[in-house]
Amino acid sequence: MNNNKMFDKLDDIIKPIIAGLIVLILAICGNYVGNTLSCHTQRLLKNNMKAKHAIVFLSLFVGIDALFQQTHNQQRQNPLHTLGMTAFLYILFLLFTRMTKTFTILAFFLTVSLYLVDLFNDYFKGTHDTVVYAKRGLSILLALCIFVGFILYLKEKIDQKNDFSFKTFIFGITKCDKSIKLDNNK
Repeated sequence: MNNNKMFDKLDDIIKPIIAGLIVLILAICGNYVGNTLSCHTQRLLKNNMKAKHAIVFLSLFVGIDALFQQTHNQQRQNPLHTLGMTAFLYILFLLFTRMTKTFTILAFFLTVSLYLVDLFNDYFKGTHDTVVYAKRGLSILLALCIFVGFILYLKEKIDQKNDFSFKTFIFGITKCDKSIKLDNNK
């Protein structure tokens, strides 16, 4: 497979992944309206990390499926393909949320930039070489940013704790460490 065909396949995957990542970030920000759910559901989602990750995975699956249908004239893709894309995006999400603060901010801006460049790519119908190369470059830069940010954060957490658990590191805990301030007003 030559490089152009490889990048063409990559281009087909990037759009739903970037859009899905942005939708996921917005959905997580929507967490602050969670008190509109029943008390039982609020408790389940507040105290059960498996339920939280299941909701994330299901949201990604439905979002990718809906986006694919929208961009392919209501044609369904193979559900196993959707599942594979969902798994890839879920792993990307886990890596994205386990980076140092600087790399998280940088990766967020790269993600938004990649989305904007993708919009220009659609506008020019993939014929503008500068836009195509910018998209490829931003994709590579984003992948490197996420990888390096994840490795640095992992090293930081291993160095901080004697009882480090990779499972806890990846899937998180229900409450943040008390030393981490979440509310700037306090």
